[in-house]
Amino acid sequence: MDAGPINAGTVLTPAWEEYDHVAAIDDRGRIVLDGQIHGIPSGTANAAGAGTNGWTFRLADTPEGQVSLADLRAASSEES
Repeated sequence: MDAGPINAGTVLTPAWEEYDHVAAIDDRGRIVLDGQIHGIPSGTANAAGAGTNGWTFRLADTPEGQVSLADLRAASSEES
C-alpha cells in the first residue's frame, strides 16, 4: 500500500463498532493485522470477517482524529 500521508505506526481501527480487529502501518507502508501483512486495506477487512471495501472499513488515527482510508486517499490525490 502506498501509505501516502500515513506514517509507520499509524493505528487503523474498523469503522464498524461490531469489529475490533486493530491493524497498523509498518515501517514499509504495509498493513499488519494479527501478525499478517496485507498490501491493501480490503485484505484486512476480509481477514476481520467484514467482507467489505477496506478503504471505507478502516479508519486511520490522525492528528485531526479518525479518518477513513478512502478520505485520506482522496485528499492525497487532490494534493497531487
